[in-house]
Amino acid sequence: MADPLATFMKILKVELEDLLEDIGMVERRAAERLGREEITEYVFKENDNLFRLEAESVRGIINSIDG
Repeated sequence: MADPLATFMKILKVELEDLLEDIGMVERRAAERLGREEITEYVFKENDNLFRLEAESVRGIINSIDG
């Protein structure tokens, strides 16, 4: 029988990697909205900074799991 904690950590890592892809997708959509002038540059920059901080935090968690 597999170690339940190890199994959980593998699943968590996969989910976090999926979250990183989702953050990237939202970033791209925001850039498209900026291009169509649906949002202002100010809003885009604020959101972009938030997305980058979120992605950085998720990468830090993934690194902790790997370590």
